[in-house]
Amino acid sequence: MLTNRRYLSTRKVFYRLILWSGGIVAVMMLVTSLWTYISVDKFIKSSRDRSISLLSAGMATSVSDLIVTRDYGALEAMLRHSFANEAIQAITITDLNGHVLVSLLRKSDDSVVLDFESQQLVTPQSTTSEQIENVNQGLISAWQKIDPGVSLGWLYIKVSTKFSDEILNHMKHNMIIFVILLFLMALGIAFYPIYFEVKKMNAREQALILSNDELSDAAHHDPLTGLPNRLALERLMANSMESASAESELLAICFLDLDEFKYVNDQFGHKVGDLTLQCVSDRLRNIIRVKDSVIRLGGDEFLLLLGGFQTRAQVEALLTRMIITLQGPVRIGGSQVSVGASIGVTLFPFDDGEVSSLLEHADQAMYQAKLDGKNCWKFYQSTQTPNILSGSAECS
Repeated sequence: MLTNRRYLSTRKVFYRLILWSGGIVAVMMLVTSLWTYISVDKFIKSSRDRSISLLSAGMATSVSDLIVTRDYGALEAMLRHSFANEAIQAITITDLNGHVLVSLLRKSDDSVVLDFESQQLVTPQSTTSEQIENVNQGLISAWQKIDPGVSLGWLYIKVSTKFSDEILNHMKHNMIIFVILLFLMALGIAFYPIYFEVKKMNAREQALILSNDELSDAAHHDPLTGLPNRLALERLMANSMESASAESELLAICFLDLDEFKYVNDQFGHKVGDLTLQCVSDRLRNIIRVKDSVIRLGGDEFLLLLGGFQTRAQVEALLTRMIITLQGPVRIGGSQVSVGASIGVTLFPFDDGEVSSLLEHADQAMYQAKLDGKNCWKFYQSTQTPNILSGSAECS
């Protein structure tokens, strides 16, 4: 029992270590995932903002000469050419006061048209560039001063974040899948040896349980005959009495002692005596029913628990068959020995007492059978026992 408790304690510590290890790995993977997610998000947004700044600055430089020469036709053509970049949604050129010189926008059908509705825009104050992000509409508005050396006006551009968002989402999805796969691989690597260790522990536990069962079975069974011994007596008696009470049946508690067994030991030796006991045990096993029990108390003494009877006559019939069966000669090698049996019987629940009392009554009846000539059975007699137990013993 001490070994078993130590084993269970070690197992609990091992499983606790597994849980802690798995928890630490999961937290580390979660922190790594969040850090990677935030880093990718910042990287994409930084790259997008830098690209828009370079785009607006380059366009502001390219249109400066056309503003100086007031060639608005060429300016419009250049701006239309810029719409080849599918991210651009609108471009407006204003003077320093925000009056619109040229304004183009992309319609829903992807066509580019002049915008005549906006005549005046509010320009930034005392800055050369400015970006305004409209998250709800998925747009970024950028202002860039047109200043090739002399301030000429402002370039206002609207750029869609759709493509950068798609790239960002795609990278996020790939990152999440990668982290999950990495997490599963880490768990697999971590739990691969744990699985086999748990398997070994379960195998050891099963072996320990089997060993305990075997030890318990050996402790409660007679090594010579394989029959239950005195340690199993109380449990078997309790079960048989409970079953008889529940089914309203008679339970015959029989104390059996072999006749002439001492002569067999003295005449042929203890080895033949042991083989004779094994043969008697086999015969008793063949006679009893499924719900009956045979217990070897020691030496040539046996206890029979015979249940399932409705009348005393049924008990007597089985006892008679048992006496006749045990009288048969036993052939061991070149020797032939004969033994008989004296059986004392008490019936439960008519004899309703403690287990020790019932055993004592059966033992008394067995000694009476010995006195009456052996090789017979006899019921326990008592002035307080109902008539069902009265009557003379039947001897063969």
